[in-house]
Amino acid sequence: MKKSKRVLFIVSSVLIILSIIFWGYIFFDVKNDLKEEDLIKNEINLISDLIEKNGLWDTSVDHRLNSLVTTNEYKWVEKSIKSYYKDYITLSRDLVNSYSYDAIYSLFDIDNYIMDGPDFNKSLNYLDSKEKDCLDIYKKLKNMLNEYVIKSYLDKEIDEYYKDFYDELMIDNNSDILNDLEIEQKEYETFISSVKDVFNYLKTNKDKWEIDDYQIYFDGQVLADEYNQLLDKVTYYESDFKQNI
Repeated sequence: MKKSKRVLFIVSSVLIILSIIFWGYIFFDVKNDLKEEDLIKNEINLISDLIEKNGLWDTSVDHRLNSLVTTNEYKWVEKSIKSYYKDYITLSRDLVNSYSYDAIYSLFDIDNYIMDGPDFNKSLNYLDSKEKDCLDIYKKLKNMLNEYVIKSYLDKEIDEYYKDFYDELMIDNNSDILNDLEIEQKEYETFISSVKDVFNYLKTNKDKWEIDDYQIYFDGQVLADEYNQLLDKVTYYESDFKQNI
């Protein structure tokens, strides 16, 4: 009888110890998961803060995107997020380069008026080309917000829990980003259209203006006022557009 009680005590003690080890492991595992998740969230916030503070070309952004701070399954989540960010930021940089403000404003130089006027075919073709380039990139950026595209970056077979965590971070707020892109695109189209309006006006009225001593002169104040109003619109729409990018 005593022997059986002793065996029962030993078995109970072992079970208690195993239970403590098991729940201790679960606690450690959950705590470690939360730590890894916080690391990824902090990385996302840090990258966003760097871009907001220093701009798209900040080398610190590239450094963060090319480094990993997590381990195990979370490493694949972080890697997928940063791979997506790399592609999105590359497109964003391409878009800003395609705006080509300096090149566009050089079209208003008197030298260009002399060389390309009075029909401004090269200038208008250039503007059409720039607009097409930008709209193509806007389309690619909006496509990047597609849920299927976002999920395609997480191509490693991992547990559903980690996939859900990835989706939570990457998909939930995309409707707001898409809306901002739509607004930005419309403002860009309005700006580039205002530039075209200037050259189309000069083309339409090509017999009513001339260049003399590096100055443009119109046949009458009405034409001059209309031309200046078009230039004012270019400045206004450019300012409006730049405030929202």
